[in-house]
Amino acid sequence: MLNIVFSSLIATALMTVASLIFSILIGTNYFIPTKINQFFFPNKDGFIPKLISWIIHFIIGYIFALIWVFIDSYISTENIIYDGLIYGVICGIMGMIGWRLIIGISNKKMEKFKLGYLLHIFLVHIVYSLALIYCLSSDISGV
Repeated sequence: MLNIVFSSLIATALMTVASLIFSILIGTNYFIPTKINQFFFPNKDGFIPKLISWIIHFIIGYIFALIWVFIDSYISTENIIYDGLIYGVICGIMGMIGWRLIIGISNKKMEKFKLGYLLHIFLVHIVYSLALIYCLSSDISGV
């Protein structure tokens, strides 16, 4: 269980770094915690809303890790790269669907990000999944 927690934290952190790098490279703020903050707290920019947004982001990462652990018990190929890419595509599609729903019900400020942001979500979920499966297979908890 501890390995799942540590693995999800590392994978989510790496995904977040990939999101930041992607944002810097294209010159548009696609940083995931910022977008969560804009959705849940559209008119607030203080410490508490930002902290809650980060917590939400890492909880979702943990939930995706639990989903992988369930899937892994049934269909894993034991190939980290292959499993990571396949699960990355699955997570990417789920992330795109989730964010498309969020964008659809959110303020218009997020609407302009739709296509580029969804592509970004897809790509960073591949980073997440590769990191997650590598960490889980390495038993990084040390327990």
